[in-house]
Amino acid sequence: MGGLTSILRQIFDGTRSLLRGEPDVVIRWAGLFLIVGMLTWYVSSRFHSPGAISAVFAIGLGAIGGSLMKWQTERGLWMLAGFFLLIDCGLYGVMTFCNVRDMLRGVARGGVGLVLDFSVGTSLLSTTVRFLWRVARYNWTLSRESSDA
Repeated sequence: MGGLTSILRQIFDGTRSLLRGEPDVVIRWAGLFLIVGMLTWYVSSRFHSPGAISAVFAIGLGAIGGSLMKWQTERGLWMLAGFFLLIDCGLYGVMTFCNVRDMLRGVARGGVGLVLDFSVGTSLLSTTVRFLWRVARYNWTLSRESSDA
């Protein structure tokens, strides 16, 4: 029983660290986010089901995590993190606007699937924002210290 609780505690702690956007955890899981995002995109487009929003933000988190792997050593990555932050938040705003507009026009119907898709997408965006904020803040201080020396 002690082994099972130890494994469950590790999974819970890892998930909590991931949701907090801790850079080492996000970077470690970046490849998995890419794969899961691509599979989600394929399934949602193949079966015309919700999931595209979650897929976009999962792919984005994986790509961003993979491109900021040297965040602790390479100066200037804070600018890239800020750029990714603007793109991701802008993309979320556009997706939200378009979906709400379609619902108000009666073109698309909202449902449980769309709500779940937006919920997972929003959670992934939240993780991405936290990750990018941590990377940008640390890398900014790294860049400032290196330029002072």
